[in-house]
Amino acid sequence: MTPTALAVVPYTDDEEVLEAQTQVRTIADEARDLVICDEATNGTGLSMLAQCRKATKRIDELKKRWLDPLNRQIKVIRDDFDAMAAPAREADQILARKTADYRMKVQEAARKEQERLRILAEKRQERAAAKAEERGCEPPAIIPLMPTVAPPAKTVETESGAKITFVERWSFEITDAAAVPRDLCCPDEKKIGQLTRAKFWSPDKAPAGIRIIVTQEPSVR
Repeated sequence: MTPTALAVVPYTDDEEVLEAQTQVRTIADEARDLVICDEATNGTGLSMLAQCRKATKRIDELKKRWLDPLNRQIKVIRDDFDAMAAPAREADQILARKTADYRMKVQEAARKEQERLRILAEKRQERAAAKAEERGCEPPAIIPLMPTVAPPAKTVETESGAKITFVERWSFEITDAAAVPRDLCCPDEKKIGQLTRAKFWSPDKAPAGIRIIVTQEPSVR
């Protein structure tokens, strides 16, 4: 059963939404035209700023009023489908781990077999070279031995026709943070921000590599 498309939400017909939209457009037009050159025009600008913040807050409230019912429904649907897929995700993790473990076991067995044959070939070559030297002739070429354990194929095709390719991924973990080379470290921006906001440094006495920036921003209540 294919779900039917939801009707377009008629928030554009909401009188409060239309009123808020008109108000902010008017404020924006007036803000573009305003020239602040004295205390009077600065007072006008501050008054308009307060109106702008209030209008923005009102629009956010209207948006929340329209979105909350939809978001609740979306959450119910998302939770239902997540719960439905949970067994498949669990099985996926189990099977991925088990098949990867087996693959690595076969790879290690193939590596050990290749190493064993390499050492054996070197010994055969050494013995052949020693005998050839005794006889005063060139040593014969050693025919390499075929390994009895083959490395796993990169891509495996299942009975259903699905093709599964194993991709090698490398990751890491920090075992000793103090031992990590300096060129692999990053500044602690969270701590720097906390100290900056606490005015631990002054703009002219900041630590090397850091510039303290002081700006003025209006807060409207």
